[in-house]
Amino acid sequence: MINADEECCKSSDSSAESAVKILGAQAPTREQLRIISEQRLGVELIRGAAGSGKTTTALLRLKNLSDMFRARHRRLTIARPVRVLVLTYNRTLCGYVQALAAEQVSPQSDLEIEVDTFAAWALSKVGRRQIPERRSLILGSLREFTRIRLSFDVILDEVEYVLGRFPHDRLDRYLDAERTGRGQSPRVDRATRQALLDLISAYKAELARRGLTDWEELPGLVADSPAMNYDIVIQHSSSALIMLSPPLKP
Repeated sequence: MINADEECCKSSDSSAESAVKILGAQAPTREQLRIISEQRLGVELIRGAAGSGKTTTALLRLKNLSDMFRARHRRLTIARPVRVLVLTYNRTLCGYVQALAAEQVSPQSDLEIEVDTFAAWALSKVGRRQIPERRSLILGSLREFTRIRLSFDVILDEVEYVLGRFPHDRLDRYLDAERTGRGQSPRVDRATRQALLDLISAYKAELARRGLTDWEELPGLVADSPAMNYDIVIQHSSSALIMLSPPLKP
């Protein structure tokens, strides 16, 4: 089993530090200038392939947003610092983002920036967890697995989709949801979907018996925890980047 605290919370490796030294500060392109200079708040989605500049754009935008929130705190005499959370999907990128954030946004007493992988950050909120190394080994050992007339790989893909797509307490939405991204074959009818939900239920019960937590359960566990009170949140993935900043109130 994977000790999630040790696996996710290690510092970034030397390759990340080397990458930072090579890349250094990044001057914004014309397209990035258009994005980072906008004053709107709320949810922003930036899509792009790996290496397209999503991370740089987000950190440049962060400077603009943090200045806006700091000015608001001063105007309203809010004592606490502006809180920023930046989440990445691996430790190497985490190291790069930490260095780039330090270059773009100078340290201030009224600004706190937290940069981490999603897994490490989530585990810091929900406590120590043991994660199964291979979900497939547990699923394949359950009798519910043999009742599903689909290939091994398709079953694993569907289980991953359900656990990652639906709230942990509303997995039944899968029964009637439009399934996109997998194609039309093999066909997964409603009866098969119910069998897959039965398998997932047995899988979760087995995890509980062993004292384990699936990676896909972490978002739900964090969502159930108390509010974090972040002013700006940036969530980075390999193909997209989400920025969340609530509207400013007078």
